[in-house]
Formats: sequence, structure tokens, C-alpha cells
Amino acid sequence: MEKFHYNLISVILFWVSLGWVVYTIFSSWQTTCFDLTKTYFTVIILLASNIWNGFIRPTRIEVKR
Repeated sequence: MEKFHYNLISVILFWVSLGWVVYTIFSSWQTTCFDLTKTYFTVIILLASNIWNGFIRPTRIEVKR
């Protein structure tokens, strides 16, 4: 894949993780119960973003000198 595709996936993962965290915070505002499903999705999305940015993306993009 090209550098554009890796940057596009990084941006999509960032916005999805940010949007999901904001949605989770506002949807659980002033509730007495704790939804564990939303917690699992939040952890999975943030973990996927960190794995992509930390391991997959740096090995695929070649630095031009």
C-alpha cells in the first residue's frame, strides 16, 4: 500500500476512537449502571489504533532521504 493509504487508515482510526470515547462519555452521563460492552469496544478501538500507529504503520512507510 502507499503512504496515502496508511495515513488514511491512521486518520480514520483516530476519528473513530475519538468519536467513540466522546459517545461513551455522553451516553453514560448520570446513569447508575456501567455498560461493560461499551468498555470493551472502547478498549478494542483504542488498542487497534495504538497497534496500527506503533507497529504496523512505521514498518511500512519508508523514509526518503
